[in-house]
Amino acid sequence: MADVLKNSDELGNVLVQVQDDLRQLKRTLGRITFHEKGETVDIQALDTAIRRTESGIRRRAEEYQKTVNRQVLTLPSIEDLEKKNVQIPKWRPPLEIIPDMHPQRGQSVGASPGEKHKAALAMRLLYNPIHPKNRTLMHQSYGIQLPDLRKRS
Repeated sequence: MADVLKNSDELGNVLVQVQDDLRQLKRTLGRITFHEKGETVDIQALDTAIRRTESGIRRRAEEYQKTVNRQVLTLPSIEDLEKKNVQIPKWRPPLEIIPDMHPQRGQSVGASPGEKHKAALAMRLLYNPIHPKNRTLMHQSYGIQLPDLRKRS
């Protein structure tokens, strides 16, 4: 990306230098008249050519500037061969910190399928305040005694 910006800066500097040179040429041309072997150089034609060149360069410089300003800089390709050879080591914690624990017989690692189903059912009941088992579940699990709204109505 830096190379692209560096090259674009160099090209921009060249365009500015050409515009400055054309301006200087136009100023000096107004002061000098040439006479060679009886021929006079048409200053008006040279001045017109310089103006045309100057406007063309200015227009191209503006187009170039618009292109550079709208340009999206991209990262190098992932499939670049030089980058493929570099191996990034994966982070691993030091082995001294990790305790060596193996599950013992009869000790389950996670909840059994029946326990998972029971927990999911309890959550569905908690989310549904109208369900008749909601009050009893809230009282058993959290010790919250909710009022019985059906008896009041």
